[in-house]
Amino acid sequence: MPRLTAEQLNSKRAGHKIGINHLLSAELNILYQDDHYVAVDKPSGIFVHPTRLGPREPNCMSRLGRQLGRPVYTIHRLDRATSGVLLFALSSEAAREMCVLFEERRIQKEYLAVVRGFAPEAGRIDHPLR
Repeated sequence: MPRLTAEQLNSKRAGHKIGINHLLSAELNILYQDDHYVAVDKPSGIFVHPTRLGPREPNCMSRLGRQLGRPVYTIHRLDRATSGVLLFALSSEAAREMCVLFEERRIQKEYLAVVRGFAPEAGRIDHPLR
């Protein structure tokens, strides 16, 4: 599977803004898809999958399943308020294989944040986000 760089993902996301009014009806922006996996641009304000907190709230898993016309399987999660790249599997076997890689920490994840003020170019910031 080809690896997308942060630059490539950001260029695919550039200008892709989704307002709260469109949250219920908009299709998810597919960033990558092959026979086993699909990566989407998850907007903030939407759950990854159905949850006790909002069983009838819009969620990426249901929306993507309808969009593709087939079941999808969650591999990892992002908080409801977080936007970013979300990876789904197109079969339970592919999901299991990828989940093992996440569990073994063989998947490298990168988080980018928009901050106000001054921060070091690299390092660890251990403070709650507001």
